[in-house]
Amino acid sequence: MANGLPHLSGVPGLEIRGTALSIFVNGETLLCTTSRDNLVSIDTARGACSWMVEGAGGRVTGREDLIIAGPDIRGDIVVLGDGPLIRWLCPGGLYTASDGSLYSADGAVITAHTLREGLFEALFTADSSVCALEYDPCEGVVLAASRTGQITILGQDLAWLDLLFPNLSGEIRGIRSFHSRRELHIIALAGGRAVCLRAGEILWSRSLEAGAITNAVVMDAKLYLSVWEPDECGGIDSGESSLVILDALTGDTVSQTTLFGAKAFGPVIDPDAGIMEHISWDGSIHRLDISGLPGISQCSLGTRIVSESP
Repeated sequence: MANGLPHLSGVPGLEIRGTALSIFVNGETLLCTTSRDNLVSIDTARGACSWMVEGAGGRVTGREDLIIAGPDIRGDIVVLGDGPLIRWLCPGGLYTASDGSLYSADGAVITAHTLREGLFEALFTADSSVCALEYDPCEGVVLAASRTGQITILGQDLAWLDLLFPNLSGEIRGIRSFHSRRELHIIALAGGRAVCLRAGEILWSRSLEAGAITNAVVMDAKLYLSVWEPDECGGIDSGESSLVILDALTGDTVSQTTLFGAKAFGPVIDPDAGIMEHISWDGSIHRLDISGLPGISQCSLGTRIVSESP
């Protein structure tokens, strides 16, 4: 049963419903959405619920002091401020955000709104329904994959910039981007295949024998793929999951590690601890040391010496 429009739940009779769906950590605050459209804010220091918004679900993330969640059961994306204050909402099945704008996709229509006020900025209509949507902050572009298998590159004003064709047989389920030698590279993911593209060409294409790709992260010119091969029943406690690391520029296999005899969830990256974690349905945790990667651990940038004239 739906919760209706998003609204702040009263403290008396507070009842969190459903299973955890998406989480976002901001300092000492843990934000979590549930499968029954509850958005919960938890103080991690005290382990206590600070507030709950009923009717807000889907993927949760944050930009500065704003919270974005969606889509919920009604197909809406909601933006909240401190308090929490429900600022505005819009229809959409997917979203991504820059520091100043929210980009949402509703079918084939991509719309840009100002993030804080929800004012209309721009609109772009793709050739078919959008199935993956990402914002690249380094290049300042929006990446949209459609069901016809093409990836459209748009400016922040949703002006058309370029079109890429990864030649994947299945529906594109994810897009990741990175930069090498100041050039934008895009990873497209579909089922058990990964393709790397840049303007005008496909650099490599790989089919993974370990199963279907469930998540992907690019760090230090390496592509970390969470892969799962379920058994016939298809339950999350079945099959085998692996962490496959590829060279992001060549597609060559760097390593392959078995995670669990079940589906792996994650990864979660903790830069302070220098680890990447996957978790299984039964609470088992697999940790990978990434402290040696550039930018993970703090390091000195040198000493500034100022000479003062007498």
